[in-house]
Amino acid sequence: MQSVMPTLLYAAETWSLTKTLGCKIRSTQIKMERKILGVTWRDKITNNTIKETTKLLDTLQMEVGWACSKSYR
Repeated sequence: MQSVMPTLLYAAETWSLTKTLGCKIRSTQIKMERKILGVTWRDKITNNTIKETTKLLDTLQMEVGWACSKSYR
């Protein structure tokens, strides 16, 4: 996961953070976490449980947290 995030967020500081983009980034992150754990939606495991298991920060808080708190939320 540590090598995927920099690729996902390459040049993120130049992006205009919109609600749509934020949703896409978050959904991509949770999809990657599910893939790493080998969990599918058929397993009926919630996203919150996945987050607790991986203990990874939300991508938006990690890389562009200041922008997220001002414009996204």
